[in-house]
Amino acid sequence: MASLGFVGLGMMGSRMVQRLLDAG
Repeated sequence: MASLGFVGLGMMGSRMVQRLLDAG
């Protein structure tokens, strides 16, 4: 269960990074 949460956080983080790169 904990690993699933980490995966979700990673996906959200990568999405935020992608958005930041797009804005840059």
